[in-house]
Amino acid sequence: MPINYSTYKLWSRSQTQWQWSGGMVPVLAGINYSSMLAIAKQLDIKVSPGMFLKIQALEAYTIEKIRKKMERK
Repeated sequence: MPINYSTYKLWSRSQTQWQWSGGMVPVLAGINYSSMLAIAKQLDIKVSPGMFLKIQALEAYTIEKIRKKMERK
């Protein structure tokens, strides 16, 4: 099994857990980690410190990408 498979599986299953803030102009705040950890438990995935860092890197990349896309509108 590829080394990042569990990270990818958890990341892809957590895509419904994004949190937004702001009023008239929504701002992407990040992943709801409580929900993500509940999903990990359901999938029987142990979230190691390294996996958590990978998830945070994916989160930061996604937030930046979406914010840039929203600025263009």
